Amino acid sequence: MKALVLGATGFLGHHLVFELLKKKWDVRILKRPNTPLRLLPESEIEISVGDLNDRASLETAMKACDVVFHTAGYYPIYSLGRKNQIKIALNQTENVLLACEKTDIKKLIFTSSVGTLAKVPDSEEPSAEENRLRLENAGSTYHQIKILMEQKIEAWAKKGRYAVIMIPGGMIGPYDVKPTTGRVVLEMMKKKLPAYVDGEMSWVDVRDVARAEITAAEKAGPGERFVLGNWNTNTKDFLDILAEIAQVPRPKIKIPISIAYFFAYCSEIFGKYLLHQKAPVLPLVSLDLIRYGVHLNSDKARKQLYFNPGPISVAIKDTIDWFRENGYASGAE
Repeated sequence: MKALVLGATGFLGHHLVFELLKKKWDVRILKRPNTPLRLLPESEIEISVGDLNDRASLETAMKACDVVFHTAGYYPIYSLGRKNQIKIALNQTENVLLACEKTDIKKLIFTSSVGTLAKVPDSEEPSAEENRLRLENAGSTYHQIKILMEQKIEAWAKKGRYAVIMIPGGMIGPYDVKPTTGRVVLEMMKKKLPAYVDGEMSWVDVRDVARAEITAAEKAGPGERFVLGNWNTNTKDFLDILAEIAQVPRPKIKIPISIAYFFAYCSEIFGKYLLHQKAPVLPLVSLDLIRYGVHLNSDKARKQLYFNPGPISVAIKDTIDWFRENGYASGAE
């Protein structure tokens, strides 16, 4: 089997490439011209250059592939300018789908987001595949984008195309080169996290997600959605175990989310329009994920994909060790 990995230079994409190679898949990746390979084994993969805005480059990358793993869904670094960002996200998704049709891709495995899920009404039960966040109830740019992208994938699948949607919780583990979700771990290690906003969340080892996506390509039926979570917790308890494993103090100051939103709006306005920063100091999306945070029920994935995630403490320790071994945490000791 031959796979094309979109988003291969990202966090999940790295692990997906590693796991595919372990299973003896032929692997091709699509990367932008100036994006470094980072930790990817150049001698073991094929490299195609392009991006999601260029349909021709997608078609070239997909030629002779059986499965496309799409881990490069649009992510709004700034939440301002919502209409334009939604347009970009949907255009990119359309390009991927049309390229899949043109090259006769057999299966598309699309990585979505917990941003498409809602809390179970009048219950403390964790959210499963059927607990969808309605677009009209999604007040954030991030959540609207993720819902609309998922709707587009599902509409395509209903036309007879083979698409499977994967919905992982917050992913943690080694090789978070940018870093992404590991940033909070790194900030804690450097003792640069003075305060926190509490909320519900669900964490999962990124390696377990990568393996589940490959199993989905091998076993899942068309049009299926799978929730992939492990440790259902809250911000405080997550920071407690993180502090214990990293041997650093946990931030004691709990900030009301309303106050945090005020600073986030200021951060985005100043960062985008006055300072022209690549990213805001406090992005709205980080608070939106807490505001709409859910616990996850992965029973379907456990039954159908044999999803059996390992202890989250191992994933956290491996993350901390990797940051230390690779110089990310210099000055944190």
